[in-house]
Parts: sequence; C-alpha cells; structure tokens
Amino acid sequence: MRPNDGQDPAFFIAQGEADLLNVQGGLFTTLAQLPNFRSGGPWDEQRVGGSITYPYISYASIVIGLFAESAGIPENVLLAISNQYASGHKFGPVAMDSTYTNLPARNVANEKLGYSLAQSNAFGVCQ
Repeated sequence: MRPNDGQDPAFFIAQGEADLLNVQGGLFTTLAQLPNFRSGGPWDEQRVGGSITYPYISYASIVIGLFAESAGIPENVLLAISNQYASGHKFGPVAMDSTYTNLPARNVANEKLGYSLAQSNAFGVCQ
C-alpha cells in the first residue's frame, strides 16, 4: 500500500540506477541520496501531510531497499546506515531486530524485501 500521491516503485529503481551510472566518487556519492528518505524528506513515503501513516510504513522501507540495491549499495551497508539513523527514534511497542537493534524487525525485513524485488526485476525496469 502506498500513498496516492506517493512515488511508484519504478521511480526509486530508476533513481538508484541513475546514481549507479553517474557515480564518479564511489559509493559515497551514491550514499548522498539517502537523506531524501529522512523523516519529512522528499522520498519519505510513510508520511502524509507530515504525519506518519501506518499503512505506508512497509512501503517506505521497501522503496529504500529498491533504491539502494539499484544504486549498488550493499545490503549490510544500508542496514547499518538505517540502524544508525534510527538510533534516536522511538518506535513504540514493536518487535526490534536482533542484529540491527535500533530498527523494528519489520523495517529490516522490508528493506531486504526491496533488495529482493529489485534483484528479481519484479517491476520490469532493472537493467
């Protein structure tokens, strides 16, 4: 489920592929796009009108994985970055991941799902 005004999954794949093709400074250039996913950022798919919309939490995590895999960011690097970013957040009563302890288990599973979907060419746009 995604917001009506949210981006199509193909958008995130295309952004990642464009970053991968345009990388001149290595992985750090590609990582520069990740702040677009921050809370309230232009690619924050879980907020509508500035408020968290719970049905979109999974989609928001999946598209992070779609982008990162398409951009060539290793899965463990993305999850470590996400874990660090989440260190100051409060998630309420949800199961936390046993490896990436600052992240809810569902977020980790959904970011990994995004990687799998991008690798499988599920959206028919991957190179």
